[in-house]
This record gives sequence, C-alpha cells and structure tokens, in this order.
Amino acid sequence: SITYSSSIFTSDVQAKEIINKSSFYKNFSGTIDEKYNIFMNLSFDKNNIIGNYYYEQNELKSKLKLRGTINKNSVILKEFDNQGNQTGLFKGIYQSNLISGVWSKADGTKTVKFSVNETTSTPKQINNISNSLIKTLVKDKATKKSLIGIQNCSLQWISWSKFGELKISELDGTVFVAGKQEDTHNQNYLTINGRFTEIDTKELKFTGTIITRVSDNNSGQPCKREGEMSFKKSAGRNFWRLSQMQNPCDDLVDYVDISIKNKLN
Repeated sequence: SITYSSSIFTSDVQAKEIINKSSFYKNFSGTIDEKYNIFMNLSFDKNNIIGNYYYEQNELKSKLKLRGTINKNSVILKEFDNQGNQTGLFKGIYQSNLISGVWSKADGTKTVKFSVNETTSTPKQINNISNSLIKTLVKDKATKKSLIGIQNCSLQWISWSKFGELKISELDGTVFVAGKQEDTHNQNYLTINGRFTEIDTKELKFTGTIITRVSDNNSGQPCKREGEMSFKKSAGRNFWRLSQMQNPCDDLVDYVDISIKNKLN
C-alpha cells in the first residue's frame, strides 16, 4: 500500500480563501492513481460541495456522486454509488486552480493519489453535472428558449465582429453556460463558465467564473471574476452586458456581452 504524510492536508501556504458568500460550480479534469483520467463537476455553496465524478474510460457506468465540505483550502469529499452507499473518500488541498491529495476506499484502504485542475466545460462534461443543483428560475420562457443552443459571447478588447461561441444547455431545470472567445494571434481570450440562476427578458443572473486575458491589460496576466453576477439588456439592444463592468485587476471597464447568435448590434 501507499502512505502519504498528513502534511498534505495541513499546508502552511497562506492561500487565499476561495469560497465567498456566493454559490457557483466548477469543472475539473485530472487523474487518480496517477494513471486513470477523471472528470469532476462540483457545485460550491459557502462551505458545502455537491457534485459527481466519472472515469473517462467508462463514463456511464462509473458516474459517482460527491458530497463534502471546504474549509479555506482544505477539501473533503465523500463518494457515493447510485444506491447511496459510500464507496470512497477524497481529501486534498484546493489552491492555484488545483485540487490534489489522496483518495481511499470508505474503510480507509487502497490509498492512492489524485489531482484535478479547473477546466472549461465541454458539452460532454455539462451533461454530467449533478442534477441536485438548484434549478434556474425562469421568469420569461421565450427568453430561455431563445438562449438554448450555441450563442455569441464577446469582450470589446478582443473583437466585436469575431465572436466567441457560448454553449447554453439545460439539464433537469438548470441552465448551464460555457464558452470562449479567443484571439490566437495575441493570445487574448474570454472564458465564461457557470450557470444562470435566473432568466428574465432584461436580465440574466449568473453564477460562475469569467476570465479575461488581454495582452495590454493587467500586465498581460489573466483576470478572474467569480461568484454571482448579472447580464442586463438595455432598451433597443439585442445583447446582455455584464453589469460588473469594472475590471477587478486593472483600472479599466470591460464590456462582456452575451447575445443570440448573429444578432449582436
């Protein structure tokens, strides 16, 4: 068997607390036992975590539920099968977009390493997020219907003419959002990853992560917005603009927009 020092769970790194008062979800990909590829879909709500994970090689048969907690950067996740039996336990540290530590069976045997990094969702991953997430409040059904599918996203520093693609999909009443706009020449990009908590004609309430990288801004370093945000539509416009326009990493205003494909003006 493999043993690991308990110091992996009590790192003295002065890591910034990653959970605030909002709720959001993240996707992760990585390995377990240093050889099996896995994907995790986790929803964070204050100190609580719910979600699931599966092995890339056998997605449908190996999908397992996760329930746990986070205390600053220490993560504990219990693993359950479809009958509600605990089958495993993850313990690790969450810092620098990485969760790493050890996995064991529920009885503490068969201890192996695991490591997963935050990743932008793909349609395959979105379809495997735990259906126990809070459902999206839909105040306007026509708006929701128009949003589902592949839509536009844009950041003015990149382009208002060459849009990024935004995948908007619904699973068990929750509307998920994941996409990217990219300028490969300058290595600039916008990523949006999360879910809509409320949909109305003039406002889309969003929880998740928005990351921007512009070579001339913030010394060329990526800038992350995380938590609860909203996109609002002004009269006469066909797009929703992020209300939290002030760039949190630089003295700039960002225009992050979502629109129905081919209708941005």
